[in-house]
Amino acid sequence: MKAPEKELRFTRSRQAIGFFLGGALLLFVALGLGYVKYQRLVNPPAWWVPVIPLVPGAALLWLGWRLTRHAYLLFSPVGIEIFPFYKPVKNYQLVPWSDVGEA
Repeated sequence: MKAPEKELRFTRSRQAIGFFLGGALLLFVALGLGYVKYQRLVNPPAWWVPVIPLVPGAALLWLGWRLTRHAYLLFSPVGIEIFPFYKPVKNYQLVPWSDVGEA
């Protein structure tokens, strides 16, 4: 019995900002290296050099997207629901409001 209008969600979006910036920076580096390759240089870099920053840049963008989409804490009528980053279904924790009140 979920009531989304009675939930308060907290995401990791503050952390995601750094991952988005890092991913964008690495993608721009990859674009720059790809652009340099097609200039008329005496010794242009190999074709695979732009791929080196492209892969971690895409991974950082994916991680930033995941951090903004998935909630970390949910304050629901049942209690506080805690979703860890790794294996959230397996490591899910529910702290009922009665336990929070005793603390």
